[in-house]
Amino acid sequence: MNKLITTIACLICCIVYTQAQNKDNMLSKKEQSIAAISMYAARGNQDSLKVILARGLDCGLTVSEEKEVLTQLYAYCGFPRSMGALVTLMNLTKERAAQGIKDEAGREPSPVKSSDMFVVGGQNQLKLFGRPALGEVLTFAPALDQFLKAHLFGDIFSRDNLDWRTRELSTVAALSVLDGVKNELNTHIAHAKHNGVTQAQIDEVLIMAARCRNGMVLSESDEPAKTFQTDPTITVRKVFYKNRYDIMLCAEMYLPKDFNEAQHYAALIIGHPFGAVKEQCSGLYAQEMARRGYVTLAFDASYQGESGGEPRHTVSPDALVEDFSASVDWLGLQPFIDRNRIGVIGICGSGGFSVCALLSTPASRHWQP
Repeated sequence: MNKLITTIACLICCIVYTQAQNKDNMLSKKEQSIAAISMYAARGNQDSLKVILARGLDCGLTVSEEKEVLTQLYAYCGFPRSMGALVTLMNLTKERAAQGIKDEAGREPSPVKSSDMFVVGGQNQLKLFGRPALGEVLTFAPALDQFLKAHLFGDIFSRDNLDWRTRELSTVAALSVLDGVKNELNTHIAHAKHNGVTQAQIDEVLIMAARCRNGMVLSESDEPAKTFQTDPTITVRKVFYKNRYDIMLCAEMYLPKDFNEAQHYAALIIGHPFGAVKEQCSGLYAQEMARRGYVTLAFDASYQGESGGEPRHTVSPDALVEDFSASVDWLGLQPFIDRNRIGVIGICGSGGFSVCALLSTPASRHWQP
């Protein structure tokens, strides 16, 4: 009886967690651009930075907002990286102006009505952190405390052309691609969450950071072509969700032609063969079944493709079974999915694991292999 109660309690916790995860909005296009700008600036990758700066302007960021992101980053990745990034932005705006592109300048920050920026910075720091800033190092090096309060949190964080939530999102993105700053990264993740960034958004930034560190593209528009001919009538959305091993899975959801979120669709989850990724045959299966009216989900297994997990390229039977179950949980919580009509297609090696997932998950009554 106690075992049954524990199992039910665990199941309820998993459902509540997944529902909360699903409700957390992912990053907007502007926020994705700010995160990518911060990463490339911190890494000193000027070629990629130029591309993403242009994309940010195209999706609605102002020149002032991009300048402010790059200016703030000097405090986290140094003057040389910040200045180099600002030169790239300056040259880009000149090129775009010569091409007749009129980028929105954006507004400049309002004047600060105080002469004591140390006091202002201390007040800002308390609001930003939600607690007093403490640390033995600030006593050991009091000049650091003076600089942080008066300049970073006073002069910079008082500039209101970029809100604090966005500043912390940018800081987390920059720190996530630098080596040797784990404690600072974790601290700023906490600050970002205190200022309204969700855990799902943090997870998305960390996925982008892992790709940046490995020289991979950061956004869907940069993705290499699929290994099959894509159907322009089928909409593809990239989604992220975690399995119970706390591994972030990356998947692509294929929506049928004339998709209507007010309807309830039958769904299929597609598992790829060993050593494959979702851009290959599982994506092709997903597209073909979307043509037939299903909502389909092709995921990268743990340790593979764009999904998380270390060491890379590991095949874990336990994780793969859980990946199918996590995919069922996530897909079943979408408001346009009929939970009583969720099926699975396991291609090659993943076929057997889909059956194992069916037998092991409490939600198995909702889906069929």
